[in-house]
Amino acid sequence: MLIARDELPKEQRHVQTSKAVDRLRTFIRKFEPDVIHTYLPMGNELDFSGLIREWIDSGRTVVTTQTLKKGRLRHLLFEGFDKLTPGLFGTMYPDGTNEFIGSFDVIIVPGLAFDRAGGRLGYGGGYYDRFLIQHPKAKKVALGFEEQLVDRVPMEIHDQRLDYILY
Repeated sequence: MLIARDELPKEQRHVQTSKAVDRLRTFIRKFEPDVIHTYLPMGNELDFSGLIREWIDSGRTVVTTQTLKKGRLRHLLFEGFDKLTPGLFGTMYPDGTNEFIGSFDVIIVPGLAFDRAGGRLGYGGGYYDRFLIQHPKAKKVALGFEEQLVDRVPMEIHDQRLDYILY
């Protein structure tokens, strides 16, 4: 899946990114969440950074993670792309110490592959599965390229299903 995503032609990547971002924008307008938890796109992941900026500008609370060792995540208030620090596995996280402890209306979840039943193949380690199970009321959303949608993602008992796959 990494290879398939990495080999997407630039024009196709651009067209699909635009469609997926529009779908996510519509989704957010429909549900009007106050608190959005999101990952920060990196590498060849679908880049929706502009939409994250829109959420900040609209006054929404945006929270992102700091990946810690031993499968743990720390949740920090996101204030902008100019205030980031490098983290584990090539991730970036807010350089402040404003930890968010509360509930989320929407959680945007990263992944390598997704299926129509809400199955998700992550990057390994179970970070998000442990996190998602703690927030059963939040709408769990993935954003990806069409090539990331497969017939069936192998699921184990601890894997958490997503509510929406937008591509």
